Amino acid sequence: MAASIQLAMDDFLPWDAPPPSPSPIHEEPCLWRRESYDVTAVPAPEGVVLVRFNLNTDVCRSTDQLINIITYAIDIRTMRILSREMHARPNPISPQPPEAPSQPPGVAPPPAAALPSTGLGAAIANTARMKLPPPGDFRNVRWQALQKEATQVQFPLDFPKEERLIIPGTALKAAQLAVEHFLPSDVRPHRGATRDEVCLYQRESYDVTTAPGPAGVLFVRFTVKDGVCNSEGPVLDMGATYAIDVTLWRILAIQR
Repeated sequence: MAASIQLAMDDFLPWDAPPPSPSPIHEEPCLWRRESYDVTAVPAPEGVVLVRFNLNTDVCRSTDQLINIITYAIDIRTMRILSREMHARPNPISPQPPEAPSQPPGVAPPPAAALPSTGLGAAIANTARMKLPPPGDFRNVRWQALQKEATQVQFPLDFPKEERLIIPGTALKAAQLAVEHFLPSDVRPHRGATRDEVCLYQRESYDVTTAPGPAGVLFVRFTVKDGVCNSEGPVLDMGATYAIDVTLWRILAIQR
Protein backbone atom coordinates (compact mmCIF):
# COMPACT_ATOMS: atom_id res chain seq x y z
CA MET A 1 0.00 0.00 0.00
CA ALA A 2 2.93 2.36 0.67
CA ALA A 3 4.00 2.18 -2.99
CA SER A 4 0.46 3.06 -4.11
CA ILE A 5 0.41 6.11 -1.84
CA GLN A 6 3.80 7.19 -3.15
CA LEU A 7 2.63 6.90 -6.76
CA ALA A 8 -0.49 8.95 -6.08
CA MET A 9 1.41 11.61 -4.14
CA ASP A 10 4.03 12.01 -6.86
CA ASP A 11 1.21 12.93 -9.24
CA PHE A 12 -0.84 14.96 -6.75
CA LEU A 13 2.02 17.10 -5.42
CA PRO A 14 5.46 16.39 -6.95
CA TRP A 15 8.58 17.18 -4.91
CA ASP A 16 9.73 19.69 -7.53
CA ALA A 17 6.46 21.62 -7.73
CA PRO A 18 7.07 24.97 -5.98
CA PRO A 19 4.11 27.30 -5.35
CA PRO A 20 3.60 30.11 -7.85
CA SER A 21 5.34 33.33 -6.93
CA PRO A 22 4.16 35.90 -6.18
CA SER A 23 0.77 34.66 -5.01
CA PRO A 24 -2.09 36.89 -3.77
CA ILE A 25 -3.40 33.98 -1.68
CA HIS A 26 -1.77 34.05 1.74
CA GLU A 27 -2.23 30.33 2.45
CA GLU A 28 -0.90 29.26 -0.96
CA PRO A 29 2.55 28.05 0.27
CA CYS A 30 0.82 25.87 2.86
CA LEU A 31 -1.31 24.21 0.18
CA TRP A 32 1.88 23.12 -1.60
CA ARG A 33 3.36 21.29 1.38
CA ARG A 34 2.88 17.53 1.54
CA GLU A 35 2.62 17.59 5.33
CA SER A 36 -0.55 19.72 5.00
CA TYR A 37 -2.53 16.72 3.73
CA ASP A 38 -3.79 13.68 5.56
CA VAL A 39 -3.91 10.53 3.45
CA THR A 40 -6.44 7.71 3.62
CA ALA A 41 -5.95 4.46 1.73
CA VAL A 42 -8.27 1.48 1.39
CA PRO A 43 -8.17 -1.70 -0.70
CA ALA A 44 -10.80 -2.08 -3.42
CA PRO A 45 -11.79 -5.04 -5.62
CA GLU A 46 -9.82 -6.20 -8.65
CA GLY A 47 -6.35 -5.33 -7.36
CA VAL A 48 -7.07 -1.63 -6.82
CA VAL A 49 -6.13 0.64 -3.91
CA LEU A 50 -7.94 3.94 -3.40
CA VAL A 51 -5.79 6.80 -2.08
CA ARG A 52 -7.42 10.02 -0.87
CA PHE A 53 -5.76 13.37 -0.07
CA ASN A 54 -7.63 15.62 2.35
CA LEU A 55 -6.35 19.01 3.54
CA ASN A 56 -5.77 19.11 7.30
CA THR A 57 -7.34 22.44 8.21
CA ASP A 58 -5.65 22.39 11.62
CA VAL A 59 -2.28 22.51 9.83
CA CYS A 60 -3.21 24.63 6.81
CA ARG A 61 -5.94 27.09 7.73
CA SER A 62 -7.45 27.77 4.34
CA THR A 63 -10.08 30.52 4.15
CA ASP A 64 -11.93 28.87 1.25
CA GLN A 65 -15.48 27.83 2.03
CA LEU A 66 -14.90 24.56 0.19
CA ILE A 67 -12.02 22.10 0.57
CA ASN A 68 -11.16 19.81 -2.33
CA ILE A 69 -10.70 16.09 -1.75
CA ILE A 70 -8.77 14.17 -4.43
CA THR A 71 -9.07 10.37 -4.67
CA TYR A 72 -6.83 8.17 -6.83
CA ALA A 73 -7.47 4.61 -8.00
CA ILE A 74 -4.16 2.72 -8.21
CA ASP A 75 -3.73 -0.63 -9.97
CA ILE A 76 -1.32 -2.40 -7.63
CA ARG A 77 -0.59 -5.17 -10.16
CA THR A 78 0.88 -2.81 -12.77
CA MET A 79 1.53 0.17 -10.44
CA ARG A 80 -0.27 2.75 -12.52
CA ILE A 81 -2.96 5.34 -11.95
CA LEU A 82 -6.29 4.12 -13.31
CA SER A 83 -8.45 7.11 -12.50
CA ARG A 84 -9.06 9.90 -10.05
CA GLU A 85 -12.01 11.86 -8.76
CA MET A 86 -12.46 15.18 -7.04
CA HIS A 87 -15.22 16.41 -4.79
CA ALA A 88 -15.52 19.22 -2.27
CA ARG A 89 -16.48 19.38 1.39
CA PRO A 90 -17.32 22.40 3.58
CA ASN A 91 -14.36 24.00 5.31
CA PRO A 92 -15.01 23.75 9.07
CA ILE A 93 -12.89 26.82 9.85
CA SER A 94 -13.99 29.15 7.04
CA PRO A 95 -15.89 32.23 8.14
CA GLN A 96 -19.63 31.88 7.77
CA PRO A 97 -21.73 34.65 6.20
CA PRO A 98 -23.35 36.90 8.84
CA GLU A 99 -27.01 36.46 9.57
CA ALA A 100 -29.28 39.04 8.01
CA PRO A 101 -30.67 41.55 10.53
CA SER A 102 -34.32 41.23 11.42
CA GLN A 103 -36.65 43.44 9.41
CA PRO A 104 -39.64 45.42 10.66
CA PRO A 105 -43.01 44.02 9.62
CA GLY A 106 -43.95 44.94 6.08
CA VAL A 107 -40.39 45.85 5.05
CA ALA A 108 -38.78 43.69 2.37
CA PRO A 109 -35.33 42.32 3.26
CA PRO A 110 -32.36 43.66 1.28
CA PRO A 111 -30.97 41.53 -1.56
CA ALA A 112 -28.72 38.74 -0.36
CA ALA A 113 -25.01 39.37 -0.78
CA ALA A 114 -23.35 37.30 -3.45
CA LEU A 115 -21.49 34.35 -1.97
CA PRO A 116 -18.58 32.49 -3.54
CA SER A 117 -19.74 29.88 -6.01
CA THR A 118 -20.14 26.38 -4.62
CA GLY A 119 -20.20 22.88 -6.02
CA LEU A 120 -18.00 21.38 -8.71
CA GLY A 121 -17.32 24.68 -10.45
CA ALA A 122 -15.68 26.19 -7.37
CA ALA A 123 -13.80 22.98 -6.70
CA ILE A 124 -12.37 22.92 -10.22
CA ALA A 125 -11.38 26.58 -9.94
CA ASN A 126 -9.56 25.89 -6.69
CA THR A 127 -7.83 22.86 -8.19
CA ALA A 128 -6.72 24.89 -11.21
CA ARG A 129 -5.09 27.30 -8.78
CA MET A 130 -2.93 24.42 -7.56
CA LYS A 131 -2.09 23.50 -11.16
CA LEU A 132 -3.69 20.06 -10.93
CA PRO A 133 -5.39 18.82 -14.09
CA PRO A 134 -9.21 18.70 -13.77
CA PRO A 135 -10.95 15.32 -13.44
CA GLY A 136 -10.68 13.20 -16.55
CA ASP A 137 -7.55 14.92 -17.84
CA PHE A 138 -4.72 12.39 -17.63
CA ARG A 139 -2.15 14.15 -19.80
CA ASN A 140 0.15 14.77 -16.84
CA VAL A 141 -0.17 11.28 -15.36
CA ARG A 142 2.96 9.21 -15.77
CA TRP A 143 1.12 5.88 -16.07
CA GLN A 144 -1.53 6.18 -18.77
CA ALA A 145 -4.75 4.21 -18.41
CA LEU A 146 -7.35 3.32 -20.98
CA GLN A 147 -10.46 5.46 -20.63
CA LYS A 148 -12.54 2.28 -20.46
CA GLU A 149 -10.68 1.18 -17.33
CA ALA A 150 -11.04 4.59 -15.75
CA THR A 151 -14.82 4.68 -16.16
CA GLN A 152 -15.13 1.29 -14.46
CA VAL A 153 -13.68 2.59 -11.18
CA GLN A 154 -16.33 3.47 -8.60
CA PHE A 155 -15.23 6.02 -6.00
CA PRO A 156 -17.08 5.78 -2.66
CA LEU A 157 -17.90 9.00 -0.86
CA ASP A 158 -16.65 7.51 2.42
CA PHE A 159 -14.06 4.77 2.85
CA PRO A 160 -15.13 1.81 5.04
CA LYS A 161 -13.76 2.34 8.55
CA GLU A 162 -12.82 -1.30 9.08
CA GLU A 163 -10.48 -1.36 6.06
CA ARG A 164 -9.10 2.14 5.68
CA LEU A 165 -5.63 3.30 6.67
CA ILE A 166 -5.23 6.94 7.72
CA ILE A 167 -1.76 8.48 7.56
CA PRO A 168 -1.09 11.98 8.97
CA GLY A 169 0.60 14.27 6.48
CA THR A 170 3.75 14.68 8.60
CA ALA A 171 4.29 10.91 8.82
CA LEU A 172 3.70 10.51 5.09
CA LYS A 173 6.18 13.21 4.11
CA ALA A 174 8.80 11.81 6.50
CA ALA A 175 8.34 8.32 5.04
CA GLN A 176 8.62 9.65 1.49
CA LEU A 177 11.78 11.58 2.32
CA ALA A 178 13.28 8.42 3.79
CA VAL A 179 12.21 6.09 0.95
CA GLU A 180 13.73 8.38 -1.66
CA HIS A 181 17.07 7.77 0.03
CA PHE A 182 16.50 4.11 0.94
CA LEU A 183 15.23 3.07 -2.50
CA PRO A 184 15.20 5.91 -5.08
CA SER A 185 12.44 5.73 -7.66
CA ASP A 186 14.93 5.65 -10.55
CA VAL A 187 17.11 2.82 -9.22
CA ARG A 188 17.11 -0.40 -11.26
CA PRO A 189 18.25 -3.95 -10.46
CA HIS A 190 21.91 -4.61 -11.15
CA ARG A 191 22.92 -6.81 -14.05
CA GLY A 192 22.52 -10.47 -13.30
CA ALA A 193 20.17 -9.87 -10.36
CA THR A 194 18.33 -12.95 -9.14
CA ARG A 195 14.55 -13.09 -8.81
CA ASP A 196 14.75 -12.31 -5.09
CA GLU A 197 17.18 -9.44 -5.68
CA VAL A 198 14.82 -7.92 -8.26
CA CYS A 199 12.04 -8.24 -5.70
CA LEU A 200 14.09 -6.27 -3.17
CA TYR A 201 14.36 -3.37 -5.63
CA GLN A 202 10.57 -2.91 -5.54
CA ARG A 203 9.14 -0.49 -3.00
CA GLU A 204 6.00 -2.56 -2.57
CA SER A 205 8.17 -5.32 -1.08
CA TYR A 206 8.63 -3.29 2.11
CA ASP A 207 6.43 -2.39 5.06
CA VAL A 208 6.87 1.06 6.59
CA THR A 209 6.59 1.82 10.31
CA THR A 210 6.80 5.28 11.87
CA ALA A 211 7.22 6.29 15.51
CA PRO A 212 7.74 9.64 17.26
CA GLY A 213 11.22 10.39 18.57
CA PRO A 214 12.64 13.36 20.45
CA ALA A 215 11.10 16.77 19.82
CA GLY A 216 10.86 17.43 16.09
CA VAL A 217 12.05 13.94 15.07
CA LEU A 218 10.14 11.05 13.52
CA PHE A 219 11.60 7.56 13.08
CA VAL A 220 10.81 5.73 9.83
CA ARG A 221 11.62 2.01 9.52
CA PHE A 222 11.61 -0.15 6.38
CA THR A 223 11.28 -3.93 6.74
CA VAL A 224 10.82 -6.58 4.08
CA LYS A 225 7.29 -7.95 4.06
CA ASP A 226 6.76 -11.44 5.39
CA GLY A 227 6.67 -14.07 2.68
CA VAL A 228 8.18 -12.02 -0.16
CA CYS A 229 11.62 -12.02 -1.81
CA ASN A 230 12.53 -15.28 -0.08
CA SER A 231 12.37 -17.98 -2.78
CA GLU A 232 16.12 -18.52 -2.34
CA GLY A 233 16.11 -18.37 1.44
CA PRO A 234 15.36 -15.93 4.28
CA VAL A 235 16.08 -12.25 3.74
CA LEU A 236 18.45 -10.82 6.34
CA ASP A 237 19.46 -7.25 7.18
CA MET A 238 17.68 -5.55 4.27
CA GLY A 239 15.80 -2.95 6.29
CA ALA A 240 16.78 0.43 7.67
CA THR A 241 15.60 2.99 10.23
CA TYR A 242 15.75 6.72 9.52
CA ALA A 243 15.62 9.66 11.92
CA ILE A 244 13.81 12.50 10.13
CA ASP A 245 13.84 16.12 11.24
CA VAL A 246 10.21 17.16 10.59
CA THR A 247 10.99 20.84 11.16
CA LEU A 248 13.72 21.32 8.55
CA TRP A 249 12.82 18.16 6.61
CA ARG A 250 16.19 16.47 6.50
CA ILE A 251 17.63 13.05 7.34
CA LEU A 252 19.47 13.20 10.66
CA ALA A 253 20.72 9.62 10.95
CA ILE A 254 20.35 6.13 9.46
CA GLN A 255 20.58 2.76 11.21
CA ARG A 256 20.94 -0.31 9.03
